[in-house]
Amino acid sequence: MDKIEKDLLDLAYKNISITSIDIDNIAKKYNVDYKLVNGIAKGLEIDIISNSDVDSLIAQISDNDFNNYKNNPLLTKEEELQLFKRINFLKEELDKLDSGDLLYKQYKRELDNIRLKIIDINTPLIYYIAKKFTTKNIQFDDLVSEGKLAMNNAIDKFDASKNVRFTTYAYYRIYQAIQRAIQNFDRSIRIPVHQVTLYSRVIKTFDDLTNELGRKPLNKEVARKLGISEDVVEFALSTSSSVLSLDKQVGEDKKATLSDLIADKDDLDPFVYSVNDYAYKIISKILAECNEKEADIFKMRYGLDYERAYKLDEIGKKYSISKERVRQIVEAIKRKIAKEASYLKDLT
Repeated sequence: MDKIEKDLLDLAYKNISITSIDIDNIAKKYNVDYKLVNGIAKGLEIDIISNSDVDSLIAQISDNDFNNYKNNPLLTKEEELQLFKRINFLKEELDKLDSGDLLYKQYKRELDNIRLKIIDINTPLIYYIAKKFTTKNIQFDDLVSEGKLAMNNAIDKFDASKNVRFTTYAYYRIYQAIQRAIQNFDRSIRIPVHQVTLYSRVIKTFDDLTNELGRKPLNKEVARKLGISEDVVEFALSTSSSVLSLDKQVGEDKKATLSDLIADKDDLDPFVYSVNDYAYKIISKILAECNEKEADIFKMRYGLDYERAYKLDEIGKKYSISKERVRQIVEAIKRKIAKEASYLKDLT
């Protein structure tokens, strides 16, 4: 039972809703009755799309813009079965023929025409789903195009031998394709689709628990309800953050931009920058007064003009002197620098 629930929740998580085909496949996978799996899905409050649901959706389309499509007679179950049998035959024959053959071109043209016919007849379904997703960043026609591409893919994968209508099979694939298009292109910064879907499920559970408990639920309560960790819930909620442009004008006179008011964390404080700049000038001045060998020893010791700082013995080997002598040279230069920059102690 737990495995069946997991498979159902995984499908619902990926596709928002499931179809009777999905339930049938899970029933066959675990060799159980269809009604048992269907009952488990309903107990988990998963949206299940049936063929009658799709038929009723198409019947609801009444806008004048869609009248030409709505008046197209829908395929009967027998007509649909014959068309898909023909599609399977044509695909098998095309695999056998060379693309340059005349018969290949005839079969290919016929297959394309059947595809167009099925898509044209079922376009009201695409319109209905697309109308549910109005967005300012994606044109309605683009959503319809995404739906038609999804339906075209569904034609290739549909198995007409199963006791399911094509509209039922194609519905949630169109729904999913349009939703993914919006999730991919409706944000300034793209968030992976599965994260947006997770956020939707978390918010829905959050609202359900609020009504059930009469208070705002804790993240761990939402996590327990969904069967996920509390960290995942917190991560999902973080994806809802809105995006603001740094060029957005702010203030009463609208002369400043948001970027003007945000501090650069990587930028040094002006005072620190001034002190560092002055310290660098002091070090450069003292080293200029030293001979070339002493200056180089100091630079090697602290990695100035070198990729790294060197140890005393490494410097000693280079100049054939002892570690103690290297230390003495370095300390002598440090005292000169400290004396020159003694007033910086009062500032810092």
